[in-house]
Amino acid sequence: MSYVNWPPQDGDVAVHQLGFDPIPDVIAVAVRFVTEEWPAEGRYMVNFPLGTDRAVAERTVRLIGDQDAWRVDPRAIEAGWPAYHITRVWLRGEEATVDVVRPVSTVVGTGVSAEGVTQQVTVRLRAGLGERWGVESARAWTVGAYERPTLYGWPLDDAADQGSGAP
Repeated sequence: MSYVNWPPQDGDVAVHQLGFDPIPDVIAVAVRFVTEEWPAEGRYMVNFPLGTDRAVAERTVRLIGDQDAWRVDPRAIEAGWPAYHITRVWLRGEEATVDVVRPVSTVVGTGVSAEGVTQQVTVRLRAGLGERWGVESARAWTVGAYERPTLYGWPLDDAADQGSGAP
């Protein structure tokens, strides 16, 4: 029975590593759901919590299965891509909850730009024995009620980054 909390909770006995299986799959399904419901126009970044291992972030972005998804790096930030932020992951056996803070491009019904405005979406997932993770429900919270999280990424320091096709 898996028991994972991110961010860590005081005094709990949970695992606090986002690389712990099946967390990358759970995050990927949640981000895919949010980006399909509220898509970015073009490429976007997936912002993982500070301390997430780079390999875990890269694996998770591949699992999202969207050629427009990218982990945070200096080129994506400089290009000004919107970001979808992972702020909470809870796993309790075959149930999971992921909070994704998404960018809001316009204020609904007004057409007014909402630069820097975000909305938190809580995605609840479930997987039965031997089944894939699927979205059970989602709740979009009040637009602008949550601050935009800080971007965390990795420097460009290896040959793989230089030819990766990012901006």
